[in-house]
Amino acid sequence: MKINPLLPHVWYTLIPYQRIEDEGLLRVINKLYEASNLLNNFFCSNRKVIFKEKHGAKYYKRYDAPATACERLLASGHLTEPQKTHLTEVKLNLDPYKLRKLIDAKLRTIFSKLR
Repeated sequence: MKINPLLPHVWYTLIPYQRIEDEGLLRVINKLYEASNLLNNFFCSNRKVIFKEKHGAKYYKRYDAPATACERLLASGHLTEPQKTHLTEVKLNLDPYKLRKLIDAKLRTIFSKLR
């Protein structure tokens, strides 16, 4: 199962909803969600609506520049300097290709045990 990192997706799209009887999968699923969260927050950029206006039956929207959740948080000005340095260190140590490989490996493990 390939997930496009450029498109937003909901958590339950990673693993289809079904009863999981194996408690050993819990650790694998938690690692999967952790890696997916890191990939989405540090490497997947989104556009946010900054202006929305209705003309008749049509809506006109204006968007800001695409940015990741980490970039938006760093630009917000709500963080202290140690928090900013921690986030930048985490981002510099992450590799999106390794995260994607980890996610694919965890998904293969989960689906092989669920079948």
